[in-house]
Amino acid sequence: MTVTEFDMVRLGDGCGINRNTCLEYYLFRDRIMSIGPTDVGAFSRVGPTSVVLLDTPMSDAPVIAM
Repeated sequence: MTVTEFDMVRLGDGCGINRNTCLEYYLFRDRIMSIGPTDVGAFSRVGPTSVVLLDTPMSDAPVIAM
């Protein structure tokens, strides 16, 4: 995982981000670039090869698994 825009991603305390996870903070839709925050709450778990899209906040302690 690579985060290049640190101000667009918030990782809560104790969250777990697994290998090959994609935290999207920009997306192209119909040739228009959308930019928005990615918010992973405290003690959340994002499983391997999972994707969290922009403007989709994860509350505290959910689990996304593949």
